[in-house]
Amino acid sequence: MISHIISLLYCCCRGRQWLQPDEINPLFLWFRDKSWEKPYVREHDPLFKFYVFAAFVVLLATGAILLLTEKQLGVVGNAATYMSNSDIRSNGSA
Repeated sequence: MISHIISLLYCCCRGRQWLQPDEINPLFLWFRDKSWEKPYVREHDPLFKFYVFAAFVVLLATGAILLLTEKQLGVVGNAATYMSNSDIRSNGSA
């Protein structure tokens, strides 16, 4: 599928300036010639610390939403346990 898309891009551009499908692995998007791949792998990403920080903020926000929307704090178990506990309370038992 990806190699088909790459070949379509090549057909649209009609030039040799773009990479050919045989120069890059269509599944992993790696160069087949490892000497081409090494400069990209060794290059420092100056924005990596911001990516990690953004992922941490998303993790904290997800945890906060979970805590704010949880009806019972301290419920440990699966959804069936939670549902059976809430069914017992709604019937007036317990």
